[in-house]
Amino acid sequence: MPHIYEYLFAAVITVSVLLASSLMLNIISEPLRIASEKENLKAAAQTILTQILLNPGSPEDWGSNITIKGLDLTSFGLAPKKRITKEVYTLDADKISRLNKMNPFYIPPYYAGKALGLSPEYGFTIEIFPALDVNVSETQPGLYNVEVRTIYGGNPVLGANVTARIYYLNSGSIMAIPNNCSLHGVTGYDGRCAINFGFLSSARYVAIFLVDYSGMRVMEVISSDGIKQNVLAGKYFLLAEKHDFSEDSVFEVIACQKNGVYEIEHIKSKIRSVARSDDGFIYEIEYVEPQL
Repeated sequence: MPHIYEYLFAAVITVSVLLASSLMLNIISEPLRIASEKENLKAAAQTILTQILLNPGSPEDWGSNITIKGLDLTSFGLAPKKRITKEVYTLDADKISRLNKMNPFYIPPYYAGKALGLSPEYGFTIEIFPALDVNVSETQPGLYNVEVRTIYGGNPVLGANVTARIYYLNSGSIMAIPNNCSLHGVTGYDGRCAINFGFLSSARYVAIFLVDYSGMRVMEVISSDGIKQNVLAGKYFLLAEKHDFSEDSVFEVIACQKNGVYEIEHIKSKIRSVARSDDGFIYEIEYVEPQL
């Protein structure tokens, strides 16, 4: 009889050891599984990010070619079609613009995720932030205060270069202040600088400010009442109503670097064609600034 108790006791110990081993195995394997999933997600995110930043997508001109819709994307990327710059990770402005809901030729991120081959188990969103937080305010007619801060923390940025120019309507013609150059300023310890265009009597104008800090560039545009803002996709823009543009009435404003300093300049262009669409009229301009 005592032997039976010994056998029962041994059996209880064996079962307890097996249960404890199984429990310990689950406790140990669960963190390993979670860590493995995190590493797999990191690897997938890195692959997707590389694809987005270094690949132009397919078709390669989906940013500037407005006939290409979201369904036409077989591969997604934001790199320029033809890279003629030595800067790595330079993105195509037209492609970024078409991801903006304000763009009449908007392509929803759903098609981007589909073109990347992401399965429904992956959440996907694209958020693009400016490199700097730039705030421009008019303190009095023609006098502007430019404030530059970091995106994270809101710290003032010392030594940011500010380039500015105003275009205004004068008796039906577009004029610039200054006439043949740009105004320049540098932010101080408080992250601010003043730009003085002088008194501006025109009721309609567009003020353009370019902030450059260690290669990070942000442009801010302020317009008066009565100015309609639009989005340029490649060489096309859309208006709800048809307008008759006179010869050389299109000014394309360009920020270019000369001798290490940025200048805001413009060229005169004209409308090449007008096409009717479901949302209005699509205008094609003759000249488009090359992406350098």
